[in-house]
Amino acid sequence: MLQQSNTVNKDNKWLPLLRFIESIQRGDHWIYNATLTGCSPVFSNINVSIPESQSKLIVIYGDNSSGKSFFAKLMATEALHDTGIHPYIVSMAQRTASYGKMFFGNESFKSTGVCSISATLRCLESAIKDEKTALVVLDEPDVGLSDYYSPALGEHIGQKLNGFSDNKMMIVILHSKHLLSGLLGSYQGNCVEFGINTEMSLSDWSKRTERATIEELLELQGLSSNIRNAISDVKPKTKQSMI
Repeated sequence: MLQQSNTVNKDNKWLPLLRFIESIQRGDHWIYNATLTGCSPVFSNINVSIPESQSKLIVIYGDNSSGKSFFAKLMATEALHDTGIHPYIVSMAQRTASYGKMFFGNESFKSTGVCSISATLRCLESAIKDEKTALVVLDEPDVGLSDYYSPALGEHIGQKLNGFSDNKMMIVILHSKHLLSGLLGSYQGNCVEFGINTEMSLSDWSKRTERATIEELLELQGLSSNIRNAISDVKPKTKQSMI
């Protein structure tokens, strides 16, 4: 079931990106041909809400292995390809693989959480200084941070976002309600909501209290690779690899 979205403001300078989001929401994209074993669709619920007034923030939300990072890459590589927009991306690999070479006891000498903060701050400052049109993509920027620090990072991101000029936009990929609370608590604008495999709005999703079963947890191990394989099977040969 594809959820309804609001009408895109035709005067919005980010119209190509928002139109692309709506094309995914309507089902007008090859991604909907991707199926898992048993012919169940990889993406069954895409919940999109686009505000009437121009927004500087897109929040992609959903559970682990739902395809959040994949959709962010689609937006950056396809929707922005012909618009001259430069992406600034903080990926998971920058913080988990690059800093795992030095150890102190059983912990990384420079923790993943500290790397998350450093990478996020560098990305934000670089984008703000860039006078050209830019898209900032933060893929789970609080990875490695405890619940104590995540809201503060979200608050800091929101404050920086408030200072973005009109030629800047940000995509935040998250499954952390703590980061979300800090972000939306400090950000003074509205946001585009992009929920993956959920019928919940961003507000309802942030208040969800149910927990996964052990069986669901164990199934999660192979889900990511299964989704990747399913997408690869239907991806047009002319497209660049995005996952």
